[in-house]
Amino acid sequence: MAKPLTVVALNDHYAVVAAQLAQDLRLCVPEDVAVLGGGDMGNARLADPPISTVPWPSFDQGYAGARLAHRMIEGKPLARRCVRLPALNVVGRESTLCRRESPGLDLDRAVGFIAAQACR
Repeated sequence: MAKPLTVVALNDHYAVVAAQLAQDLRLCVPEDVAVLGGGDMGNARLADPPISTVPWPSFDQGYAGARLAHRMIEGKPLARRCVRLPALNVVGRESTLCRRESPGLDLDRAVGFIAAQACR
C-alpha cells in the first residue's frame, strides 16, 4: 500500500490518533507524513509533535444553531438545513511545518484548495 503524504482528520482528536498510528508504523511526523486536524482543541497543542489545526468558528456555530432553533420553536420553515461557516485560519504547528520546505509540495496551495472546497 502506498504511504500517504498528508492526513487531514475530521478533528484534532482523530489527528492525534493518526499521528500516533503513523509513529507506530515507524513514519516520522511531519517528515514522512503531515497531519492536520480541526477544532484547535487542547490535545492538539499537547501532542508530540503538536498538531496543526483549522480552528472552528465556535461563536458563529452557536449563533447559527440558536437562530435555527428559534425558527423551529416559532414554527417557521427553515430556509436551509445546512449552514456552512468558513474556516477562520490554519494554526501551523510542527505536524505540518516541516512539509513546507519539502520540494514539490505547496502547503499554502493545499490549504487554499481545502478552504475553497469546504466553503462552497
